[in-house]
Amino acid sequence: MRVGLLSDIHANLLALEAVLAALGKVDALWVTGDTVGYGPDPSETLALLRERSAVLVQGNHDRAVATGEGIEFFHDRAGVAARLHAEWLSSAERDELAALPTVRSIDRFTLCHGSLRDPLWEYVTNSLTAGATLARSSTPFCCNGHTHVPALFRELPTGVHFIDVFRYLGGEVRRVFARLRRLNADIAGEDTGLVVFEFASGGQGLWDANRYNESQATDSRYTFGEFVLEGGRGSMRLDEEGRMWVHPLGAGASAHEYIHERRGFAGDCVRATLQHFVDGLLAGTAFETDGRCYLQTLAVQEAIYQSAASGVPVVVAEVPER
Repeated sequence: MRVGLLSDIHANLLALEAVLAALGKVDALWVTGDTVGYGPDPSETLALLRERSAVLVQGNHDRAVATGEGIEFFHDRAGVAARLHAEWLSSAERDELAALPTVRSIDRFTLCHGSLRDPLWEYVTNSLTAGATLARSSTPFCCNGHTHVPALFRELPTGVHFIDVFRYLGGEVRRVFARLRRLNADIAGEDTGLVVFEFASGGQGLWDANRYNESQATDSRYTFGEFVLEGGRGSMRLDEEGRMWVHPLGAGASAHEYIHERRGFAGDCVRATLQHFVDGLLAGTAFETDGRCYLQTLAVQEAIYQSAASGVPVVVAEVPER
């Protein structure tokens, strides 16, 4: 199903016609509020969307035009436009706007103009407001308008940290192929995944993740699984008890002694990470990671989701240096 997602048309018929032409054939049109207000063609805009059987929700300008509610919060030009549109529209058209729901759900998507905390007025502009809206959504996806700025917010599962590990050990990831599943309906997001990483170096990585079946380790959150690193002369393995093993080709495996502490969460990894940044700030030395590095990890994660959705390998977008 191909859906055209629109918002804040604001009675701009010329722009709406251009967008619909650029969209081409779609199976549905969804409009997340503020169909009227500001622009010159409120009636014609409503008529075209009605003709296209568009699904609309109510925005703050729609409410103001239909009922007068909230005009006192508008700046002067917005208030003038809302009053003019109320005069230009017929009573039936105003009733049509007034009857629009502020929130509606379609399949796996929720539509609203602002946020789910305040569907008419709150702007979803950052991770905090996006998180608050997603927490209140009864569907996996929520589509909002109001800001006039395109943006995408995604709840990040634990997997982002594993991607960090693969990139730290294997280098930059150039392509991924992923199969993700959700078996436990009581948790958010996917709970099993199989991901193949293709590194720029020519190496490959395989991530077999499963949080549906519980680990048998003494502390399943100490290492969050096992890790095997294979090379031309043998392999290294980290087991779930935090022990590291070195296994040269043609010889037996032997334990590799190193310092790891069973304290705090996951071997106190959060404190150790924060300590690394504090030490670097005090000494004026470079960190092992930076903002661009984290964005590149998110690019890998996005490619994983795209691959899982499409069923084909996906090339990872490269985040520019600046």
